[in-house]
Amino acid sequence: MSPDSSVKNPSFEVNTAEYTGPFHLLADLVAKRKLDITAFALAEVTSEFLEYIAKFPSLSQATEFLVIAATLLDIKAARLLPGMVETEEDLELLEAQDLLISRLIQYQTYKEAAGFIAYNWDEYGSAMGRVPGAEPLLKGVLASLKTTIDCEDLARRAAGAIFATPPQVLVAHLHDPLVSVTEQSQVLTERLRQAGSLTFRQLVADAKTLPVIISRFLALLDMYRHGHLSFDQEYPLGKLVITWVGKPVDSTETVESDDSDAAFSDAEGEWQ
Repeated sequence: MSPDSSVKNPSFEVNTAEYTGPFHLLADLVAKRKLDITAFALAEVTSEFLEYIAKFPSLSQATEFLVIAATLLDIKAARLLPGMVETEEDLELLEAQDLLISRLIQYQTYKEAAGFIAYNWDEYGSAMGRVPGAEPLLKGVLASLKTTIDCEDLARRAAGAIFATPPQVLVAHLHDPLVSVTEQSQVLTERLRQAGSLTFRQLVADAKTLPVIISRFLALLDMYRHGHLSFDQEYPLGKLVITWVGKPVDSTETVESDDSDAAFSDAEGEWQ
């Protein structure tokens, strides 16, 4: 910033019959349609500006005048066209007029933003930020930090927290007895011989755990495979009726039932 930046030239003002005031406000009035640009003498304003710029040479003032004057001239030319829209060229001219007005509003917005930046630069351009400390009255209130560990101890504790393994819950001490398929087969054989026919729901009605139900189901399948039972079900997922057909059980079937116990143990382990 130059040393004489504090000395500013007076802004250019317009003094005509239609408008008196700063030139940049003229653009606002035209954009807001509060001033009829068709009745405004731009030639007279241009002559006044040439006298002004001769007294106070300023590149920024000249640039601003050229932008606003050229925009106002285009708007005036567009508004002097006939009011009836008859051809595509007329529509294009009206669209150009709206574009010029929006350009004028955009120019004014940038001008205000530049003024805001310039003001803050003049006021606070030489200011330097700093991080303030605590107030003198509060310094005595804050407790001093005292450390009881060194860097190595802190590193060890941090490593232990980061790489700590999750605790493992041991279940080896829990007792989960297996249900023998052979024993359940004997229970089912006795009940079916006495009753003749029972539903599956009746056969497992006294079962208190899921492993007992599974074991009795496997026993029924084994007994059916050897021809001791017959199954009757009227429709899919309907009531299953098991009937004893009276074939005696031999010793070889008992051995095969023991194999079913082993298979049930493996299946129960996977189920758990």
